[in-house]
Amino acid sequence: MKKILFYAVILTVCFTSCNKEEFIENNELAPEEAPTLAKVYSADVSANTLRPFATALYDALKESPRLREIIKTEALKQFNKEYDVLYQFIKDEWVEDGQTVRQLLLKHFENEENLATIETSHPTLTIFVPQLPENSFSAEIWNTVEQIPAVAIHSTKQLHIPIIADYGFFDENSNEFILEAGLIPAFPVVVIKDNARVVVAKNGETRSPALKAKKGDFKFEFTNEFFDGSKVISTQSVSTSYIDQKLVDAYDFYKGTDGWQRDYIYYGLAPSPAGTQITPGGTKLIGKGIQPDPSEDEAPRGTLTRDFRETIVSFRFSYSTDPEDMLWYLTNHDGDPVLKPITSSFFGNPTALPWTTGKYTFEVSIAAATSGTAKLRMPFIAKPEELFEVSFTKVLVSTLAVYFPKVTGYKTKYFDKNDPNDKRELMTWNLDTYEPELKISIAKENPDQEITITNTTTTEFAANIKGDFKFGEKYGLGGELSGKTKKEQQHTTKTKLSNKYLGDVLIEFGDMVLLRKPSYDHNNQIIDDGLREYGNGMFVIKVAPVRMQNHQN
Repeated sequence: MKKILFYAVILTVCFTSCNKEEFIENNELAPEEAPTLAKVYSADVSANTLRPFATALYDALKESPRLREIIKTEALKQFNKEYDVLYQFIKDEWVEDGQTVRQLLLKHFENEENLATIETSHPTLTIFVPQLPENSFSAEIWNTVEQIPAVAIHSTKQLHIPIIADYGFFDENSNEFILEAGLIPAFPVVVIKDNARVVVAKNGETRSPALKAKKGDFKFEFTNEFFDGSKVISTQSVSTSYIDQKLVDAYDFYKGTDGWQRDYIYYGLAPSPAGTQITPGGTKLIGKGIQPDPSEDEAPRGTLTRDFRETIVSFRFSYSTDPEDMLWYLTNHDGDPVLKPITSSFFGNPTALPWTTGKYTFEVSIAAATSGTAKLRMPFIAKPEELFEVSFTKVLVSTLAVYFPKVTGYKTKYFDKNDPNDKRELMTWNLDTYEPELKISIAKENPDQEITITNTTTTEFAANIKGDFKFGEKYGLGGELSGKTKKEQQHTTKTKLSNKYLGDVLIEFGDMVLLRKPSYDHNNQIIDDGLREYGNGMFVIKVAPVRMQNHQN
């Protein structure tokens, strides 16, 4: 067999503190350890099914600059908040020589039945344009006139990625090669995969208005309207700083005094140092150091304001976690059959940023502290580089030997907390709806079978809440006056079997929101927000009421 050596520039991830002068180590694999295309495809049946489409797409991309431009243009629209292009949306678009995209692809299939089978079995088939490190390739900078990207097939096994390209031959009879674990390409490439953010609508009727006019053989809807990229979050009425003056006032009212800061933030209730009672209707003199009689008739009242919503204003992984182990946990599904990991003395688990899937999707769920049943579930998305601070070292990879640099792991970092669009908005903490003690759980979503669970729970609410008012009313400071109210509620939740559970934290209505006053630099940017942190062994969050609107009379 004619031996053809190929050297591709690849990126792999290392500590930001790694020495730029370090040289890579040559770790040539023994033949029995080297992965093969057959092993990769046997481990991932879905990838094997998409193999003919990937080959046809690569040939079509070489042939048609117009197809390359269509994919770039559609990717930049981010219809699902990702650089995804649903094949069904573009298959009837016109390219050169009076052909549609589908007709162009069909030229590179053995017969139409093979293409039709893939279209039917993979209705959400997607072409994804990744953002590769060091600005080496992305939808924004793709030169569609000159750059013909390779085509990668996303593998749910996350260990080896098959790539279709004319370069990187294993032999003269193949145009496929495998990108090893822990490596990220530094050459133009697009990825084919099934879409995790849209599904085929039941009964042919979509519940997603933005997708109603889309072309294709199927009607689609978002798995969650959060992923609708056509929706622009308005920040016109939102405070430019997430630390509202009312939070600072609540801190001042309760500094050195027992009480709940959220009493003032949500219900306008707070004691003054002089012993007067501050209420929305004015000041009621009760005598210095004297508290009102704890009864419904005598206690000061406050009406719920909906100007604020509890919000996760920062999220990071715990400093006690090893960043590389965390990345490995996030990107691999429990129970998946995997190939034998490629390891070296410098590289433990073969791990790389998930370049074939783009952003992570996390799910936040809120439940009563005494119940495991979620009352509220909300997703949020984050780029890997927002979770892990990384740098990249270029290495050479041939088809006959693999070279690994010295890799020790990743370093976690905070989200950019000054960006209002980075917040994970939750709910207004109405004590008539939500218990005084809540459990916040976070999981990383993985595409998989979804199951529905229905539970009936009995939970306790604060007794000094009146729910028969339009906006809810609280009387008295702090918690219960003469007992708690029990309510029986039924909840239906959905969960995915392969979601990676990161644990939960408990937060109470009576917890201090601010532990200290915020500090700012000369540009009025927050140096220290003073917020309380909640954490477990895997993640740390800050939760605070954030003003979402100004009160309207």
